[in-house]
Amino acid sequence: MTLLTSERQHSSKYTAAFRCCWNKKRDMNYTIPDDPNMLYSYLNMMLRDRYSSLEEFCTVNDADIDEITGRLEAAGYKYDADLNQFR
Repeated sequence: MTLLTSERQHSSKYTAAFRCCWNKKRDMNYTIPDDPNMLYSYLNMMLRDRYSSLEEFCTVNDADIDEITGRLEAAGYKYDADLNQFR
């Protein structure tokens, strides 16, 4: 499928706008989610992509490790240090 010139321009503008917004979002300080399922997903993503351990995540983000593990254990998730993720 070939894009028309106007479609290419729109696509190019959209991509540039997305990159601009993405860079701003990436630099924002995100808050840790309250919902246990969102917290589970968020932490596993952060542990996979940025942090080598839950302890490192908590230190860098000034988070209480006991509170996080308690909230997730109440929802049925446990931290596996060998895998560096909640399961």
